[in-house]
Amino acid sequence: MGNIPYIAQLCPLQYGPVVYKARALYTAVYNDLKVWCKGCGNVQQRGGRTTAAAGDAQQYTLYPNPNNGEMTIMQQTGDMGDAHVQVTDMLGRTVHNAELSFSGKTAQVKLNTVAPGMYTMKITDHKGINFVFKFIVGQ
Repeated sequence: MGNIPYIAQLCPLQYGPVVYKARALYTAVYNDLKVWCKGCGNVQQRGGRTTAAAGDAQQYTLYPNPNNGEMTIMQQTGDMGDAHVQVTDMLGRTVHNAELSFSGKTAQVKLNTVAPGMYTMKITDHKGINFVFKFIVGQ
């Protein structure tokens, strides 16, 4: 059990599905629903909103969190370039792949067919910068 917290804090973009499995196991064993961010950029969660930033460049906010499968992604700085969104479950399976088109500074994501649970969303902007969120879909 000693390696689970270590593996769970690694970046799933670099180390793959084993990280998601360790995070799911960590959550079950320790009953701790934490926001994982080490190795994946800066992630903050406050009052139903989760924010990911890459240095001093762009920043994205996902809200509400938790949600019912429908959420809004907001950019700090308006950027008309499309972005790619990939949503994976805690076992590392991709459950949604799509292009995001922003209207103003916001875009809508609808995951009407996913089961309640914890998910990870990776947004890749048109510059190739990755932003990673963890969010919960409730019942």
